[in-house]
Amino acid sequence: MGCCTEATRRSQPSEKSASLRTNASHPTPAMSDWYPMLPPLHNNKRGELYLSPPNIRILRIPPAPSEADTTDLFECTIQVVSLGKLPQYETISYVWGSVTDQVPILVSGHRIEISRSLSGALRQLQLPDRDRLLWVDQICINQQNLEEKADQVQLMSIIYTKCSRCIAWMGEVRDDMLADADAAVQLIQYMAAASRAQDPHAEPLPPTFPDVFGAAVEALKNIGPDENAWWMRIWTVQEAALPEHVALQWGPFEISWSTLQQAREAWVFNRPQPLSDMIDQYFAGMQILRNLMTHVTWLNLARHRFDDLFEMIHRYRLRQATNPRDKIYGLLGLCEHGRLPVSEICDYGIPIPQVFSTLTQELVLDAKGLRPLTVSPRQQPSESTPNIASWALDLAFTSPKHSPDVYYLMHGYDEYRADEGLGPIDLKAIETEIGQRRLTLTGVHVDVIVQTQNGFLTDKVSDTWPVSTTEPLLHDWYAAAVGCPFSNHDLAGSASRELYPESTYNRAEAFAKLVLGDVVRDGAQQPGRKANDNDVYDVWEIMRGKATCVENDTRNTIYGMMANQNMFVTETGLMGQGHMETEVGDQVWIFRGGKVPFVVRPPKVEGEDGYTFVGQCYVQGVMRGEMASRSGLVQKTISLY
Repeated sequence: MGCCTEATRRSQPSEKSASLRTNASHPTPAMSDWYPMLPPLHNNKRGELYLSPPNIRILRIPPAPSEADTTDLFECTIQVVSLGKLPQYETISYVWGSVTDQVPILVSGHRIEISRSLSGALRQLQLPDRDRLLWVDQICINQQNLEEKADQVQLMSIIYTKCSRCIAWMGEVRDDMLADADAAVQLIQYMAAASRAQDPHAEPLPPTFPDVFGAAVEALKNIGPDENAWWMRIWTVQEAALPEHVALQWGPFEISWSTLQQAREAWVFNRPQPLSDMIDQYFAGMQILRNLMTHVTWLNLARHRFDDLFEMIHRYRLRQATNPRDKIYGLLGLCEHGRLPVSEICDYGIPIPQVFSTLTQELVLDAKGLRPLTVSPRQQPSESTPNIASWALDLAFTSPKHSPDVYYLMHGYDEYRADEGLGPIDLKAIETEIGQRRLTLTGVHVDVIVQTQNGFLTDKVSDTWPVSTTEPLLHDWYAAAVGCPFSNHDLAGSASRELYPESTYNRAEAFAKLVLGDVVRDGAQQPGRKANDNDVYDVWEIMRGKATCVENDTRNTIYGMMANQNMFVTETGLMGQGHMETEVGDQVWIFRGGKVPFVVRPPKVEGEDGYTFVGQCYVQGVMRGEMASRSGLVQKTISLY
C-alpha cells in the first residue's frame, strides 16, 4: 500500500472531472497589457478589450524537461476556446497566497507575474511526455477587467462541470518530510480499503504501521484544515463540489476524492479496530483525523446538494474571501440558475453593502418568507460592513462573538406559525426595492419591551450543558419574568399563580414554556415534540438543582434558548427571548411571511421614518397564530433600514 498505486509521483490525466474558481481580488498588474493580444475580444463602454462569452482561455503547459531547473523561467502558452468546442482540460483549485510573493513566468512569450503557490503547482503538474491543458483562474481571467471577471464568474458552473478533473493543490512537500507524507497517504488508503472490506477490522495495516502512525497523522495536518488554508477559502467549496472527480495533489502525492470519501465512511460508520488501537497510543491523531473527516463531510454535503440555498450560504459564511463579494459570488455555481437573478450578474462594481442587501432580498423572494432574516448575528456596528442595512446578511463578518447558534434558530423556525391569519407577504414590494437599503414589511405591532435580562454568554455554543453557569441565570430570568423569586417548595405564590396574558395557564408555567421554546428538541437540535406537563416539571427540577435527573434533550433545549440570548418582558406582561442587543423601548412585531416574531427599534425621533432591525425572537403565547384571533387587530406597514 505504498505510493506506487494512488500516491503517485506524478498526477496523471484521467476522465475525472474537476473545478476551479476565479479570485476577483488579487491583481496581476503585469498581465493586463498582453490580454488584448488574444482574440476574440469585445469592447466595453470605456473602450477596453475583454474576452467575450461563451469563450474561455485554456493554458497549455509543456512536458517537464528531462533535467528540470527551477531557476529557469517557466514557459507555457494560452489559447481561447469556445465552451461549445472544449478540448479535454483540467482545472487547479489552490490558495493564491500572498500578493507580494510572486514569481515571473512566460505565457505565449509574455512575461507575467503569478503567485508562488501557482508556480509550484504548474511545475509539479508537468507531465513527462506530453502537454497538459489547464484552466487556471489567475492566468485565464483578466483579473483587472471587471466586465470580464463578471462574465467569467457566471461561466464557473460550466467550466467546473465540463473539465475532465479538478486538481486541488495542497502545496509542496519538503524533502525531509517525504517519508512521513508517504505514510500519511498510506493511512488514508488503508482507511478507504477498510471501508470497502467485508470485515474492516481484518484489513491489514501497511507494512510500516503502527510504528509510523504518529508521524503520519502529524504530516496529515499539512493537507488538513489545521494548517492548510485550502479548506477555509470560499471558492474551494464549489471547486470541490461541482466536478464529478477531484483529486488532492500534495507535492508528488495524489489522493482521489473518492478515496477520501471512503476513508471518511470508515471513520464515521465502521472504524477499524487497528486504527482505534493506534489512536489510543497516539491520541493527538484523534483530533487531526476528526478535523479532516469533518471537512470532507461538509464538502460532500455541497457535492450532493444536501443543503437548501439558504443553509448552504450559512454553512460556508465563515470561510474566507479577500473580496467580500465573493462570499456569495463564489457559491453561485452551486445555485440553480435564476434563483438569485440579480446576484448572479456578479457585478464587482456594486458596493459591498448593496451586494449583501440584494442577496438578502433575493433570499426572501426565493423563500417567499422571512426565514432569511432569522440568523443575523447582530454584530456591533464597529464590526459590521460600513453602511450595511441593519436587516441585511453581513457575510463579511466571520467571527461572531456571543452569537446564538445558527442551526438552533434555523431548525426551530418552521416549528412556529406566528403570522398565521395575517395574509401573505407582499413580495412585489420587496422586488421593487432590490438593491436598496429599505425593506418594507407589513404586520402587527405586538408590544413594547420594558425589561431585559442577560442570558448565558459563550464564544462557542457547545453540546455540553454548563449547569453551574446557567442555573443561576434561570433563577434571574424567572424572577424578572414571573415577578417573584423561584421557591424550591412553593410554586403557588400570588405572582406565579397570576394568569399569563390571553392564556389559560399561569405565569410560572408560561416561563417554563418560554425557556423550552414550547418544544423539546432532539440531539440534532430539531424540534421533536411540543412541550407537555412533564417537561414543565423538568424545568422546575433543573431550577431545584436536580438537572442530572432531567434528560439531556430537555436540558440542551433550554441551553439553546439561553445561550447568547436575552430574556425580556413587555409592557402588557408578555415574556420572550431574543438577541442580546435587545433594549428597553424596542418593539415586538409579527410580519407577514414571518413564522416567528421580530424585534425592531423605532426611530429615535418621533415622526422619523425607518426602523432598525434587531433580530428574531420568541414570545410565549404568540408563536402559533394567536395574534390573528385577537380583537382590534390592526396591520401596519413599516420600513426597515
